[in-house]
Amino acid sequence: YKKTAGKRQKGGMTVLLHLGGTAGVPLGRVVAVLSMESPSQDTAELIAAARKAGLVTEVCPPPHKSCVITAEGHKSMLYLSPISAGTLRARAESGGMSEVQ
Repeated sequence: YKKTAGKRQKGGMTVLLHLGGTAGVPLGRVVAVLSMESPSQDTAELIAAARKAGLVTEVCPPPHKSCVITAEGHKSMLYLSPISAGTLRARAESGGMSEVQ
């Protein structure tokens, strides 16, 4: 894998991290994966502020097990996922789940 312009690539393909359902994000844009199973007050406040700013995408209906924070340039997005933070971290470490050209 090589990291090019903020994207992790494999043979010219952008690697996606599967977040559940039909949702995926480019692995190179992932900044953090937070557990939602026992969220801290700081995490709850971050999500509330992001919701007000229109920066939250719910991958599925609640309950959510993780929050994935992505960045592209100066814009951040939060994705609330049904997949645990540990599983998403393992997927990211193994290079994601899907590839697109």
